[in-house]
Amino acid sequence: NQWMNLIGLNKQGMEKSKSKSGGRTRTFIIAFMGALILNFVLAHFVAYATATSFLDGAQIGFWLWLGFATPILLGSTLWEGKPWGAYLINAAYYLFSLIIVSGLFAVW
Repeated sequence: NQWMNLIGLNKQGMEKSKSKSGGRTRTFIIAFMGALILNFVLAHFVAYATATSFLDGAQIGFWLWLGFATPILLGSTLWEGKPWGAYLINAAYYLFSLIIVSGLFAVW
């Protein structure tokens, strides 16, 4: 809810975007495909770095977050005029996701 408030999205806006984007099912399918691609590439980074412990994998996730996710999110915050609160929520989400998944890939 806080994220929705920060970016100015409400239930009416979500319904409007749902009709524009072809529905929620299509949105979830595309988001899922994006997540699969991200995790496929992430697994290759972990394998390439020969990480074998959760901590090794988590460290890779952290550096990928710092080097890739935060600058991209920062650009959208600065150039698209998104609020800093939304940036922090999105950055924390990617930090947590990349660290956990990279750690799991390392021990898997």
